Amino acid sequence: HEPVLFFEHKALYGVEGDVGDPGAMLPLGRAIVHGSGGRLLVIGYSRPFHAAMEALRDMEGDITFIDLATIKPLDAETLMEHFSRVGKALIVQDTPLQGSVGESVLRILSEAGEVHGRVRISSACDMPIPASGQLERQALLSAAQIRAAAIALMA
Repeated sequence: HEPVLFFEHKALYGVEGDVGDPGAMLPLGRAIVHGSGGRLLVIGYSRPFHAAMEALRDMEGDITFIDLATIKPLDAETLMEHFSRVGKALIVQDTPLQGSVGESVLRILSEAGEVHGRVRISSACDMPIPASGQLERQALLSAAQIRAAAIALMA
């Protein structure tokens, strides 16, 4: 048996919602697609994904959201299928950019064709995430940053 590591973002502890069939198993390596908008693809996982859905709720008809659900393996097939259809992508993450999941997603999208100017990674500040709650909130990706990046890509 292969070991499985489960990481959760502490900011999601209070989130409530439908979890579907409690007996169903989420297959590893399969992303979850929400919506079918054709102007922008928003890709993320954990807290930034939920923050993006909330920050862009009024534009959801224009956006396809992809929850990576698992980060190893990444669902390259779903990412490439939707990027080839939409052509612009915003990757959101609460980690520094260098060596991140967002960079891995960007590599996958680059295999689908030219990405210059059509893909942006919005991430946390490029530093270790502080333990202080106030400093942590300043370091993490905000809803305002997500919204500004999405609007810039759709312009």
